[in-house]
Amino acid sequence: MATDLRPPALDHLGLAEAIRWEASVVEARTGIRCRSVVRTSEPQLPAEQATGVFRIFQEAITNVVRHAEASAVRITIDGADRTFVLSVKDNGRGITLDEVSDPVSIGLVGMRERARLLGGTLDISGKKGKGTTVVLRMPTGARPHTRISHHAHPAR
Repeated sequence: MATDLRPPALDHLGLAEAIRWEASVVEARTGIRCRSVVRTSEPQLPAEQATGVFRIFQEAITNVVRHAEASAVRITIDGADRTFVLSVKDNGRGITLDEVSDPVSIGLVGMRERARLLGGTLDISGKKGKGTTVVLRMPTGARPHTRISHHAHPAR
């Protein structure tokens, strides 16, 4: 339950600035250069979606710090054509296909599940020696799923 609480920074700063602030904290703590590019005005997401996006970002940046062996990360927020996109790209070792599909990687599984519950998708890819990219895409008009279902839903 505690991990789903809304971070105060979202209320005080808005989603884009809260992500920038979190990135600056990570940069100060780890020395990993964090550059943020916002290509949209403040995304107008419901509170539940904004919290979910922020939590996905936190897990993605934590993975960079713990596993990527990166010196820099680029965070991009875009909101064009009724689609919100968050991209976190590092210059580290690059996640392997085995790591991406590892069913016991709680962090990755949790990120994907949270993205699905938000009505979006999460793509994770890596190139050896070139880094890892995590991309969250979701329609801005999507209503978050309120409960977990184990049944496949047809695309809308």
